[in-house]
Amino acid sequence: MFFGDGVYHVTFANNGRLFAMEDHLDRFYNSCRMMRIDFPLNREELTAEIQKCGDAAGNGEQAIYWQSSRGNCARNHVFPDPSSKPTLLITVSQGSRWTIRVR
Repeated sequence: MFFGDGVYHVTFANNGRLFAMEDHLDRFYNSCRMMRIDFPLNREELTAEIQKCGDAAGNGEQAIYWQSSRGNCARNHVFPDPSSKPTLLITVSQGSRWTIRVR
């Protein structure tokens, strides 16, 4: 899914088990390729980061959202410098509690 000059995705977890993660990763990495975002983490590393956030939020049902943008740069209408490093933001919702991890 596209979000401005970035990519986002959402999955769910229950008691630490991520739902259909391979399918979600397929779509996320495909979207990164289409947006020409050179996402720095491989599938296992991203899954581990998402799992850490879910574990930190506790047990029960969770909605886990993550996004990556092309990186920090001045706001303008030209394609960003390819040397900018993509960002990663992960949030976990469990009831009214949020855990946020930025890398």
